[in-house]
Amino acid sequence: MRFLRRRSDPEATAAAPAAEAPAACLHVSLVAQWEALADMGVEAKASSWKCAVCGETFTPAAANELRAHEAERVKQALGAN
Repeated sequence: MRFLRRRSDPEATAAAPAAEAPAACLHVSLVAQWEALADMGVEAKASSWKCAVCGETFTPAAANELRAHEAERVKQALGAN
């Protein structure tokens, strides 16, 4: 019952190794968000864009910029590994 020992022993949790820092999100999965029901489905009328991976929200202009250079960012990230 190792999990009970870790739960009751404060030194066991303090001595646990820290998790690695998460990699920077590339924001390749952007989801449109609309304020009006009538505008839904029309990308040009999206009020904001939300990254499905990290949850960060972008303005339409920032989302367009991210989407325009998406392939370049992914190639750079894959080339860096």
